[in-house]
Amino acid sequence: MSTIKVDTLQTRAGSTAAVTGAGFVATDQIRGNTAANSVTVVAEGGTNTTNLQQGLAKSWINFNGTGTIAARDSFNHSSLTDASAGNHTVTMASAMGNVNYSFTGGVAESNASSASRVVNFGSNFDSDTLDPNFTTTAYSVNTFFCNSDGQEFDVTFISNQIFGDLA
Repeated sequence: MSTIKVDTLQTRAGSTAAVTGAGFVATDQIRGNTAANSVTVVAEGGTNTTNLQQGLAKSWINFNGTGTIAARDSFNHSSLTDASAGNHTVTMASAMGNVNYSFTGGVAESNASSASRVVNFGSNFDSDTLDPNFTTTAYSVNTFFCNSDGQEFDVTFISNQIFGDLA
């Protein structure tokens, strides 16, 4: 068996990746060899794989939806708009490839109200019709009480994540 010992890998064009003493390759980019989306990771059991790009959140945000709304932390987020009570618009910095992305989220409140809280994406429950309100760069987040009137209200903790293909 042959052994190659190196500290740095370098392409002909001059790009480099460091090889650490612990046996890791430190690099700023990973690109699939056959296509941009071909990087797979072997699962814990060793037989199944998952596509690295498909499994990553493309955008996420944790924000305060009360008073002057503000992001606590986020990724791929460029702005946050308070449209009305319980109705916010999140704008992403990098566009999604289409509007068929997946979204999920949750809410939490610091007051002691016994009413259940619900988060909805892409629609405003104040209207009689559900009109999806999301594009490749923005989507609405609506929070409301889960009771007979479905009243929208501001919530202290709102977080959501977007999965899908970037443009």
